[in-house]
Formats: sequence, C-alpha cells, structure tokens
Amino acid sequence: MTSVIIADNHPLIRAGVRQLIDAHPGYRLLDEAGDCDACLFKVRELRPDILLLDLNMPDTGGFGVVRALKADNIPCRIVILSMYSTREFVDAARQLGCAGFVAKEDAGSELIEALNNLSRGFQMSSSVGRGEKPLHARDQTDTAPIAGMDQLTWTELRVLASVAASSTTQEIAQRMGISPRTVDTHRQNISRKLDLSGANSLVRYAAEHRQQITALLTDARTNRDH
Repeated sequence: MTSVIIADNHPLIRAGVRQLIDAHPGYRLLDEAGDCDACLFKVRELRPDILLLDLNMPDTGGFGVVRALKADNIPCRIVILSMYSTREFVDAARQLGCAGFVAKEDAGSELIEALNNLSRGFQMSSSVGRGEKPLHARDQTDTAPIAGMDQLTWTELRVLASVAASSTTQEIAQRMGISPRTVDTHRQNISRKLDLSGANSLVRYAAEHRQQITALLTDARTNRDH
C-alpha cells in the first residue's frame, strides 16, 4: 500500500484530498501538515512514499520544502498540488526533481490517476500550463520590462532574479554575501515597489515574469560593465 502525506495550509483542501485518498484502497494517508516546518518534520519522521505538496505554504514555501527534502536524500516522490500551475512553476518543479504537478482544479478527477502513473515519469494534469503561450510563439514582448521593475536597484534585481530561480532566502544570502535579514529587507522593498502584497506574492510574480527579469538584469549588468 502506498503511503501519503498531504501538506497544504488550507484545512478544506486537505479535507478534500483526504477524501480522495481514503476512497482508494491502494493508498494510505499517514498524516497532514499545514506549514513547512510541520511538513518537513512529518516527512522525515514517517518517510511516506508520496508527498502531496502545495506551493503557497507559510515560511519557506513549497519549493523550499522540496529543496530541503532533496538535500536530505529522502526517497519520497513529491507531487505538487497547486492552483498556480503556470509553465514556469511546472518547469521549476521538474528541475527540482518533483515527480508530478497537479492543478487543484483537476484534483478531483485526475489526482489518483497521476499518482498511479508516477512510475512512467513526470505527471501533469490537463489544466497545467493553461493560458501560457507555446515556446515557438514567444516574441520580444515576452522580455519587455514590467511596470515597476525600472525602480529596482541592481541589488534588488539580483535578489528578484534569485527568487525567480526558486532560491531560498538562505541561499540568496550565501550567494550574495549578505545576511538573511538583509535579503528579507530587499524582498520587502521589491514587493513595495512592485505593489505586491500577500504571502508568496513575490514568488508568484518572479516565476511569472522570469524572462523579463532575466532580460532586465542582463541589460543592467551590461550597463555596469561599460
């Protein structure tokens, strides 16, 4: 029997997923977690076969959990279950070694099927990436700066680019040679300049505009070198 842990900060979502798992005899729910610390503790202690993980989690966020578990070499297949199912988030999940990505809107009809097929490779539900332009259709407008980005300093651009690359606060601090508190201050200033509010809004913004951020950072670096 395949063991599962659910990690989502919304009790109603956890309840719905729990019903799906309980309705299929091939799966056994070990436990649930509502934040990143609880998720890491329970996965390390219980060693489930599968972790169903939301991205919009308090503290380090879902990708922070993925990085921590991969660093621990815990043999747990991680399936992202999120309402933020853009191409950028899916690509990041795949690059970090996740086993699949299921949009929450598809969970009722496709979650169990995705879990059943994990042995066949990375699984995606039907709504994942919906609304994204195909790669061959991307043009110069995809790298045009978004309003507010021109207000960012060089350091803030570097921090934003690191956030877009799914780096944690600790990783950014180490790479840039600054303290985690300073990174948090930069993140707050970036959010203020871009008029962002709410948990993980900066992470979502960075993922959705990664190409524009990269282009602006490249231009800024070129200008600094001349």
